[in-house]
Amino acid sequence: MITGLYAASTNLDAIIHQQDAIAGNIANAGVSGHKGETVVFRSFPDIMFEQQSPYIDKTSRANHVTGRIGTGVGVDWSYMNFQPGPLEYTGVNTDLTIDGDGFFMVETANGPRLTRNSKYTIQFNEDRTQGTLVTHEGYPLLGQKGQIKFPADQDLKVDAVGNVVAGNVVVDRLQLKTVPDKNVLLPESGALFNL
Repeated sequence: MITGLYAASTNLDAIIHQQDAIAGNIANAGVSGHKGETVVFRSFPDIMFEQQSPYIDKTSRANHVTGRIGTGVGVDWSYMNFQPGPLEYTGVNTDLTIDGDGFFMVETANGPRLTRNSKYTIQFNEDRTQGTLVTHEGYPLLGQKGQIKFPADQDLKVDAVGNVVAGNVVVDRLQLKTVPDKNVLLPESGALFNL
C-alpha cells in the first residue's frame, strides 16, 4: 500500500509541475513573443536507474523489469518551444519580427534582456521632441548605439536588415542576439529571457 501511495504522490507532483506550465502558457498566450513551456515525464524506475547507474549502457533499460505495480512518474525535464510563429504583416511601422533565429535586445532595470516580442511603440520625452522605441511594458529596444532614439517629427521605419530609419536618416541598427543553445536561457516575466 505504501508503494501505491508513493506512486500516487510522485504522479501528483509531476502533474502540478505540468499544470504550472500550462497556466503560464495560458496566462501569457496574448503576450507577443511568449514561448510556451512543455513538460516531459518519465517513469520513476527509469529515472532511478539512470541516476544510480550513470555508466551503464542506456539501451539496457529496455530489458529492465521493476514489477507489476506502477512506481510513479517524475518530471524528466521541461523546455521552452522556440519555434517561430507565422509571420503576419500588421501595417504598423513599430511591429517588428525576426525571420529566423535570434532575439531582440531590450533594456530593463536588471540589465539587458532578450525577447522575441514583436510589438513596440514610441515613447516620447516630456517636450515631445524625441521618441524612443519601447516594448508595451516600457523597456527600450536596443540598437548598436544603445536605446533607439530619433527626432519625434520624423516617420520611423525599420528596413529588412535592421536599420532604423527616421525620415531619410539611418539613426541606428537593431541589436540582435543569436543564442545557439537556448537551454541556457532563463525565462523572466512576459516574453523576456536572461542568459
